[in-house]
Amino acid sequence: MRFFELQVVALAHLVISVNGLAVAERESSSLMARATPVASPVASISPSPSPSPTGDTQEAPECTGYISYSPSEWQARLGHQLDDNLPEGTCLAEYPGSGKGTDIHVKHGCILVNESKHCENWDPTSNVPDDIDNQWHNDNGAHISSVFIYSMFDGDDTHNTTVVPGCMLYTSWPSAWSDLDFTADNCLTDRTGDFRQCCSDSMTTTETVLNPYS
Repeated sequence: MRFFELQVVALAHLVISVNGLAVAERESSSLMARATPVASPVASISPSPSPSPTGDTQEAPECTGYISYSPSEWQARLGHQLDDNLPEGTCLAEYPGSGKGTDIHVKHGCILVNESKHCENWDPTSNVPDDIDNQWHNDNGAHISSVFIYSMFDGDDTHNTTVVPGCMLYTSWPSAWSDLDFTADNCLTDRTGDFRQCCSDSMTTTETVLNPYS
C-alpha cells in the first residue's frame, strides 16, 4: 500500500513538471514575439508611369515651362506629322533661346524671306523674330517660328520687277535656334545638317512676287 501511494505522488509531481514546462514555453514564445521588430511595408517608387485602374498608362504631366527640340527631333516631327510616336522634346524651366530670333543666312543667289529680299552678296542675313504670339506656342509651351521662302528665280532676269519663282517653301523651326542657312541646293538647314527642308516639285507656285534680281 505504501508503494502504491509513492507511485501516485511521483506521478503527480511529473504532471506538475510537464505543465510547468508548457507554461514556460508559452511565456518564452510570447516574450520573443514582443521583442522581434515587425517590418512595416515600404512604398516603391517606379521611375516609369504606373498603370491606371483601367490598365492604361497614365500620361506624363503637362510641361509648364518651355519645350525644346533638337534639329533631328524637329525634322522627324515635320516629316511624320500624322505619326502617333513623334518626338515630344524636352521640357525646360527657362526659354533656351536668346530672344533675338533666328538669322537665315543666304549662301547662294537671291531669295525672298516672306516679302524681304536677301542675296548672297547683298543683305545676306534675314532675321526672323521669336514667334511669341503664335497660338501654337501658347497651347504647347514652345516658341515656333515659320516663314515662306521664295527661291529658284531666274538670275538673268534683271528687268521684270515681279516674277513667278520656281519654288515656294513654307517651313517652321523652334525659335530658340540662332542660325539657319539657305544653301545653293535650295534647302534651309541648320549647321548640323540634321534639320533640312528643301524645295521639291510639289512646291511650285503661280504666285507673283518681287523679283530679287531686278
